[in-house]
Amino acid sequence: MITSWKRKAKRNSCNKVGELAPQAVQLFVRELKPQLQFLSKKEQQIKNPYPSYKGTLIQKYKRNGDPRIKVFRTANLGSWNEDDAAVTVYSFKSTPPGNGTYVVLQFEASEMYFASKEDRPGILVLEEPGEFDPENAEDITTTADRRVFLMKPHGTDVVFASCVASQQKPGDKSKAQVITVRRNKNSAAVFRLEGKGPALASQWFQLEEVSAEGDSEQS
Repeated sequence: MITSWKRKAKRNSCNKVGELAPQAVQLFVRELKPQLQFLSKKEQQIKNPYPSYKGTLIQKYKRNGDPRIKVFRTANLGSWNEDDAAVTVYSFKSTPPGNGTYVVLQFEASEMYFASKEDRPGILVLEEPGEFDPENAEDITTTADRRVFLMKPHGTDVVFASCVASQQKPGDKSKAQVITVRRNKNSAAVFRLEGKGPALASQWFQLEEVSAEGDSEQS
């Protein structure tokens, strides 16, 4: 039989656990999602150098001039479309450090960001700054933001793993959903599990820095 004072003590104990639980959950979430601090940004082009997938990531436009919300690759880059392939790459310092560099990718011309779709995280889309809080990539502080990718080295190449699409495990190849181009250049780039698919080269990229004159240099 539980006396009244014992029941009161038990009830108080449960209340304390209930009060601490949300704090513990918040701490756990913070540990899962690395904290970010903006470091630098560069205007670059993202290129795939391999024969079947050779080309540069680009944003296409509709006939009425509206930007499309998908990422494509073009095998033909010239003065007529090079502005649409210029990408601002924002780099971040992370705590704890990641197995690579956390980045955000934004097409220069349209100012639209590469992102994991809000209601379907496994889909790669382009979205305007107004769809995010904060709008400015330099103010991002967590990998919970749908725009954040872990740029991981792969030999002389890199892969881009979406933190949100990868369930906050972009460094784990069994979870990492990475940007993958298609053999058909008219098909939009997608997220695919790292190391899976018809050709691994479809996930490997190199960055080329864009000079002020519009020429590019290998970074």
